[in-house]
Amino acid sequence: MLSLVPEVATLLARYDDGEDALHLRFRLEDGARWTARPGQFFMLSIPGLGEAAFTFVSLPDAQGCFTALVRQVGKLTEALQDLPLGTFVGVRGPVGQPWPELADQTVLVVAGGCGLAPLSAWLGQRLANGQAGRTALLYSARSEDSRILAKERDAWRQAGLPLSLPVDDPAWHTPQELTQATGSRLDAALALLPSFPDAVLCCGPEAMMLGVGDLLEKRGLSPSAFWLSLERRMHCGVGLCGHCYVGSSLICREGPTLTLARTRELLAQQVATRPAWVSC
Repeated sequence: MLSLVPEVATLLARYDDGEDALHLRFRLEDGARWTARPGQFFMLSIPGLGEAAFTFVSLPDAQGCFTALVRQVGKLTEALQDLPLGTFVGVRGPVGQPWPELADQTVLVVAGGCGLAPLSAWLGQRLANGQAGRTALLYSARSEDSRILAKERDAWRQAGLPLSLPVDDPAWHTPQELTQATGSRLDAALALLPSFPDAVLCCGPEAMMLGVGDLLEKRGLSPSAFWLSLERRMHCGVGLCGHCYVGSSLICREGPTLTLARTRELLAQQVATRPAWVSC
């Protein structure tokens, strides 16, 4: 079991990445070194403010340096905005199950908003292994300014990764319009691949991931070949607190990466059998 005692890391660098996100670089101290895999996450703590889960943008290297993307949504992330460089923070990890490697398979990667961050390390490894020709990225955002990982996307493009980067249309008002537009975007992204994908990796808002999974299933993809990253409030990361239960599963242990088939199974177990107020 992962220890609940944090290790020490130093905040080395920070810059704005998109409208409401920070790109942070850390270094593990005291000789600590992690062997992390794409799709896993880590717990970060600041004394007096608490602890929260964050995703790796790049994995720890031989010097213990790694990067993360942090959305500014609470006291902890607000503190990271103003924390002086060189400050020590607590970190625990790596946590959770990684993305499948899918070597020598044709893969479509679909991301929405900040959902690109958990896919970044996987894409970096994939391109380093010479798999650009069997990979394509569909990355949508609500606006040009809200897109994240501009530096990484430039590097991926230079490495030969086909990218489709649509922006949401504020004129969409109905679910039917959104579904039709998403289907068109998927078809355009599928055309960037040499063949229909053997697998799809997807990360973004939960409704978006489930919707994309439904559309790709109608196009012939098995739900067991569609992988997504399920986000929940993970307080401990080791399966003790129970905050991340979905159905019968602890997402910090079985996830966050799951197949669409398994996700549907777990979500179906959560159907309420009586009004929530009865349990209050």
